[in-house]
Amino acid sequence: MPENNSVMNPRIRSVEVGIRDLRKISIYPLSVRDQLKTKALIKDSLETLLKADTESLTELSFVSHFVNTITEHIDTIFTFITDKVVDKDGNSIDLLQDMDNTQFAEIAQIVYEVNYSFLAKTVMSFLEKAKAKMEEFQPISNPSHLMKPLPNVVSNMDIDPTISLEKDLEKAE
Repeated sequence: MPENNSVMNPRIRSVEVGIRDLRKISIYPLSVRDQLKTKALIKDSLETLLKADTESLTELSFVSHFVNTITEHIDTIFTFITDKVVDKDGNSIDLLQDMDNTQFAEIAQIVYEVNYSFLAKTVMSFLEKAKAKMEEFQPISNPSHLMKPLPNVVSNMDIDPTISLEKDLEKAE
């Protein structure tokens, strides 16, 4: 038997799914290309969330919104994160048809943790820093010579939510 020197990606997770008979499936991390495609699917949804009142935005509300967005596009995303599942006769199995809510939630949590948890932490950190900067520049008593202009925090971001998928794909190639 030839030696196999490959190492399994430690970010690959296994989940048992099935309504009657459980089967183990692998959940893979998203490739850069699939993340770009997924970004296009959920971009508008995240923009809406970030335009909302940032004072009430918590990591929990970010995760909740993320899970709802994933639900809307789950069939497409499943093609990115799982192998095609077949029964003993070689027929394709519709995973959503053979999965309960608990199993689905576990998969959504894995997708979030493996691919996007850093984003939530980064966004929350950015919002905290931006809020602190804004508070630094609040006028004390309103004399015009003491007022400082507010920093343009958005222009310093290295994420441009208006960039199209086509431009992202061009950069990736």
